[in-house]
Amino acid sequence: MLEIQATHTKCWWNAAGQAASTGRSAVDVSDRYPSSGLTERKDLNLAAIVILSRGKCGLSNCITRYLVGMAAADLIVVVIAIIVEDINNLYVYARFLHITPVCALTLLLKIASLDCSVWLTVAFTLDRCVAICCQNLRKLYCTEGVATVVIVIVGVVGFVRSIPFYFVVEPYVIINNVPWRCVPIPE
Repeated sequence: MLEIQATHTKCWWNAAGQAASTGRSAVDVSDRYPSSGLTERKDLNLAAIVILSRGKCGLSNCITRYLVGMAAADLIVVVIAIIVEDINNLYVYARFLHITPVCALTLLLKIASLDCSVWLTVAFTLDRCVAICCQNLRKLYCTEGVATVVIVIVGVVGFVRSIPFYFVVEPYVIINNVPWRCVPIPE
């Protein structure tokens, strides 16, 4: 049986990379990810989306559209992979997230959001390469409309590509006709 203490002393890493002891609560994610700052990334992605959406950054509409899409995809990765999955498994333990269909849906959404995040970065890089290297193609490709179409296509393809992952898991155990946990189906 998993028991969780509400507060206890944890060891965390300070800015100098040295271990330091603190009396923070167990719900602090930075203990598990000491150098990545994942607790702040959610807030930074939200701030980036808000600031870029206002359109007063001195960037072209095409660049702004890509950056907002990338920030939104990264925000979804942080929410699904860290907040829903890791915090639940380590600290909160919401039982409904361990029902097999919900667990499989979480896997699907995590893979889809990671794909979208990666491929939006590739699409943005390609857009900037076209803008710098291909002056003739720049006027046709580097527009807000094309950026919107590319973002939608990347999102749809990323989601469709991850659908098979929903079906590669089976329940670990069935209790009262409710399937629990996700384990890979043996080949």
